[in-house]
Amino acid sequence: MNHVYVEEDNELKVLHVAGVKYIKNMVIIKFIGIDDVNSAEKLRNKYIKVHRKDTVKLPKDTYLICDLIGIEVRTESGEILGKVKDVLRTGSNDVFVVKSDDREILIPGLKSVFKKIDIDNEEIIVELPEGLV
Repeated sequence: MNHVYVEEDNELKVLHVAGVKYIKNMVIIKFIGIDDVNSAEKLRNKYIKVHRKDTVKLPKDTYLICDLIGIEVRTESGEILGKVKDVLRTGSNDVFVVKSDDREILIPGLKSVFKKIDIDNEEIIVELPEGLV
């Protein structure tokens, strides 16, 4: 990836990538023109944005979190549980935060639970473990 975007003053600023290092569970990116701590500090707590055409090709049954947010989640019997509000990254498996008007459910992102994820039709079908709800 040659460049990314960061929002500044309601505009997207292009940052050109000079290099990337992976240290344990972190990614360290060196941007061209960001050569001192003060310049780097201005980027603290800002989201790095990538154009969809520049995203990596994902393996089968793997999804970008941004594509899952807002998708309706139902049980196999048709009960609507809510919509995906967030996906939490944990050490063992992802956890889907599903919110409806009256409740929030945390659903483990396991193949045994998720029976169907259909991004195009914006639906996720799950088989919840007994006692989860």
